Amino acid sequence: MLKTLRLIFAQAIVLFSVVVVGLGADTPQASGPAKPVYRKPPKVITDILESPAPPMTLVSPSRDRVLVIDSLRHPPIADLAQPMLRIAGLRINPATNGRHHPPRHIGLRLITIADGKEIKLAAPTDAWLSVPLWSPDGRRFVFTNTSASTIQLWLGDAATGALRRIPGVAINATFGEPLQWLSGSNELLVQLVPPHRGGPPAESRVPTGPTVQESAGKPAPVRTYEDLLQNVHDEDLFEYYVTSQLALIDVRSGKLREIGRPAVFDRIAPSPDGRHILVARIVRPYSYLLPAEEFAKEVEVWDLNGKLEYRLASLPTTELVPIEGVLTGPRDYQWAATQPATLVWAEALDGGDPKKKVPFRDHLFLFPAPFTGRPVEWVKLEQRFMGPGFRSSSILFGEKAGLALVHDYDRDRRWLRTFEISLDHPGQPPGRKRVPGRCPGCPGAVPLFIASTIKTSYHVAHGETLRGADSKVGTFNHC
Repeated sequence: MLKTLRLIFAQAIVLFSVVVVGLGADTPQASGPAKPVYRKPPKVITDILESPAPPMTLVSPSRDRVLVIDSLRHPPIADLAQPMLRIAGLRINPATNGRHHPPRHIGLRLITIADGKEIKLAAPTDAWLSVPLWSPDGRRFVFTNTSASTIQLWLGDAATGALRRIPGVAINATFGEPLQWLSGSNELLVQLVPPHRGGPPAESRVPTGPTVQESAGKPAPVRTYEDLLQNVHDEDLFEYYVTSQLALIDVRSGKLREIGRPAVFDRIAPSPDGRHILVARIVRPYSYLLPAEEFAKEVEVWDLNGKLEYRLASLPTTELVPIEGVLTGPRDYQWAATQPATLVWAEALDGGDPKKKVPFRDHLFLFPAPFTGRPVEWVKLEQRFMGPGFRSSSILFGEKAGLALVHDYDRDRRWLRTFEISLDHPGQPPGRKRVPGRCPGCPGAVPLFIASTIKTSYHVAHGETLRGADSKVGTFNHC
């Protein structure tokens, strides 16, 4: 009986094997292992993740229209797979001569404030737009569109919503501000890819010599950065891709006029009267320890033909600057917004070292065009002058009576103080008046307010209440 069962079981296994083999013969077999592909989560999740991003809005200077900017919330893999150069603290897309993967804005809408009428603007195909810039008079706006091989310049008409590309223009958006309006609203100051620069430098297969770094023989802090220059070829690539040609473009005719010679521009800023350009050029030798914004610079004022009018400073690299310190010499240079062409800058009185005990840490200077004679000391500050931050101004200029609000920062207490000073009366202490005994740290003046960066509180110097950012009125102590 047991032998019979074993025989039946063996016959069943053989029959099952024959069936499986037969079925397998009729089924196509893969030639190799399956390729992995990106898989998406269930639709209920993708509907949330791929929902439209909240739009940005830009009100025109004339306060009659609003630009609405629609953006792509999550980049596709194709965007992230673009080529990237990591040099001098920058991440550059060599195919477009711009930054690698900047924010992707895909559409524009124009709303008329008076009646709420909305127009969807005809953006370029497969749009990759920058944030538009309104002209000072609010009649036009400009933006860039990144294509597969270049960064285009586009112009918009606020009255009709019509968009048009300005032909023959390749914007260099690797570094600095690539587009800026002049005060007359008819001309743009732009950074272009040099038209005759040739192909990118090739890397030598045979080193020409060792990579050398020199010590200054002085103690210095060492900060940690990523994507720095590593060798001579990196220096050549940095110079090739970041070098720009300045030009003026008349938006009415599209006529382009080059200004000066190509250079690596850390900063360019047209004067309020549109007759001068404040230029900070990065110069060699480059540093292998710092990103590009900390390289040596020549700070100059040019006329609109690129001719040197005034050299403000020759600044070294910042390797020897103390932690939380500043360079000695001119820094935070800018134009006084309410003057035709007056330079404003700060200089350290403590050697740039925040640990030194001094009565005043910084002083500010004024120097109007035609930049002859000597600069005038505007004001002395007990604490460190706060320079400009991301899309913010270090000095707020009022429209009347030469009013200006200047900030200083107390490193030890983490206090940001704001003072009222006058452009018309340089040398006077900041603030309108002094309240004896109420602000012992402010001789001759009191701050309008003090903002603490440790606690979300605001202090008035000689008042009782202040309406804060949360629109709630609170009572505060004197400083």
